[in-house]
Amino acid sequence: MAEDGAKLVGVETMTHVPLLDEVEAPEDPTFREELTYDHPPRVVNVSTRNICEIPSQLAQGFLDNTDWSYWALSTWEASWLHERMWWQVDYKDAERREEKMMDELIRQADIIHLNGYHTWSFLRDLKDDLLGKKMVIHHHGVELRDDPRGHHEETLAGYTRVVSTPDLLLCDRNLHWLPSPVPIAEIQQNYPLWDKDPHGPCIVGHAYTVKENKGTDFIEKAINDATGVGTPVWPVLWHGVQKRQSIWLLSQCDVYFATMKHGPGLASYEAMALGIPVVLSCTANERAAQQECYGDDLPFIYVTEEDAVEKLGELASDPDMRLERGMHGREVMTRHHNIVSVVERMKSIYEEAQPCQRVIHRSG
Repeated sequence: MAEDGAKLVGVETMTHVPLLDEVEAPEDPTFREELTYDHPPRVVNVSTRNICEIPSQLAQGFLDNTDWSYWALSTWEASWLHERMWWQVDYKDAERREEKMMDELIRQADIIHLNGYHTWSFLRDLKDDLLGKKMVIHHHGVELRDDPRGHHEETLAGYTRVVSTPDLLLCDRNLHWLPSPVPIAEIQQNYPLWDKDPHGPCIVGHAYTVKENKGTDFIEKAINDATGVGTPVWPVLWHGVQKRQSIWLLSQCDVYFATMKHGPGLASYEAMALGIPVVLSCTANERAAQQECYGDDLPFIYVTEEDAVEKLGELASDPDMRLERGMHGREVMTRHHNIVSVVERMKSIYEEAQPCQRVIHRSG
């Protein structure tokens, strides 16, 4: 089983140090291995769409809880969740003003944190500047799951490799699990649960990006079929809504049915932050990976295709069970996914990372 990261270190709240201090970069990139900077570490986190707002949450978490400089840059438009951007680089500017700013940030950074891909042009154009920096590649799903062997060169190049869900630890060795940060205070303050009759219809929610990746058709049928077991069950499915709207929809649910495969993802942790029990299915190996990360006190309710309808019916008819499982999930999620704990873990991973031996660039 892959390790979930190095020993955690404490995080102190300090004054933020600006990124663009004047620092003369060495002419010989190999000299970076012995270079001692006279400034706190500088991280540039690059993603296409600020996936699940993980990069921006990390940026704000580091700025709030360390003296590190941290920038989260997004290079594409927001995805189906319309993620809130930390800084979306404007590539439509004919004079490349923001792209040049991004290049300058990258040149002066000590750590480059990539999300999922190796196709950004700066990996080719700034290769000499990048060689010898610490390079972190953060995988979130399909790009690693579909071609794990194709990413073996990341290890050979000296990259530090991170995954956002426990099941991805099964794809390869030399991977660290980083719990996805969840804005717990914002969620619990801003998204109150309905004050509804606990013995009324049970609302079961499900959010999806690609139906096939989560078994959405089966989930929808199972929710509808559960109505015949006893207490009425109302399905609420959503796709292509804004991030805050997605969390609001979660807050109106009694149960969240996350997935029949691959996961769970960030919406599951957001549901647990609201005290909503999370139902999912996974393989025995995936469950073992979850246990490796969370310990024996797993927060999820596991179902199979054979018993999903029955277990949904039990949850629908037993509000006390929903409350108990929801509160347990919130406690486990809060312990692992609060921003301070995630920053501690990521900080430790950054500190243990070694300078890269070469820079990977793929066309695409």
